[in-house]
Amino acid sequence: MPVQYLNCGKALMPSEPTEQVKVEYTPEFKRNLRALSKKYRHIRLDIQPVIDRLMAGVVNSNTQL
Repeated sequence: MPVQYLNCGKALMPSEPTEQVKVEYTPEFKRNLRALSKKYRHIRLDIQPVIDRLMAGVVNSNTQL
């Protein structure tokens, strides 16, 4: 039986304007990131694509801002 995939994300239409979003880190986020980076050495590289997507204005339907 073939596997079916559902599109659960929000795709931007070419005619929709994309806004540049400024991402600011809270002190709690910085503190937690610093603590986690001691155990998980590549965590900064792992979260960078998420931050880049937020800055580009791409938001998944599961993401609440």
